[in-house]
Amino acid sequence: MTSAAFSPGAEAVREHFTHWERVSDGVTDEQVGNWSVFYREADGVFTEAAMDEGRALLAGAAGERAPRHCGEGTQGSARIRRAS
Repeated sequence: MTSAAFSPGAEAVREHFTHWERVSDGVTDEQVGNWSVFYREADGVFTEAAMDEGRALLAGAAGERAPRHCGEGTQGSARIRRAS
């Protein structure tokens, strides 16, 4: 599905979603408790290391893939740069 939706940037998108799937799949009920109080324990799930890797994936997509695939100076390239 990502290949059809994102064509040239599919691999960057796949890496990004795979990272967050690994982070969320590693969460246990004991770790976060009830969904209604998750916000109190979220820093145990979304650790600095997890966030750093997520940011690096976005930076890599914006810095390397976006200009090549979206065309430098295009609206798509500008949107990707703003998101990172």
